[in-house]
Amino acid sequence: RFRTYCSNHLQFMEVKTKNNHGRTKKKRIEVSDMDLNDEEKRQFLHKHLRYEVEKLQPVLSNHFSRVTLVNKGMTERLTIDFDIDGYNAKSVNGKILTSKNVADFNDFNHPNVVAPAEYKDAKLKKNTLTLKVPAKSIVVLNIK
Repeated sequence: RFRTYCSNHLQFMEVKTKNNHGRTKKKRIEVSDMDLNDEEKRQFLHKHLRYEVEKLQPVLSNHFSRVTLVNKGMTERLTIDFDIDGYNAKSVNGKILTSKNVADFNDFNHPNVVAPAEYKDAKLKKNTLTLKVPAKSIVVLNIK
């Protein structure tokens, strides 16, 4: 895939593969365009893909905005309304990182005390995005 970061205009070509244990391996190179006829890109793909480069063809384009919100308050939930007039958003999804005790942490014996979970408190209605951000939490939203 090609990935372009709007914030700094960097663009990468990435190859993701999974091994027989289900672990994802990602290799990437910085590129200036999406031309698959470029020899450097073809060599990179040949080295890291399990498929013939000639069989690749574009099938999907995806654009979204990502928003990260932090509520450092210890007791109060935040309700936030965003006016997204002109953005033409169709969907919103995200992840939340929180715990009942602000001092909770992960270690080798307890690796999942604090773990990301699906965030379900974002509502998109007409031109308004409404969120409820619990105390002691970080929310990352993908807006498409």
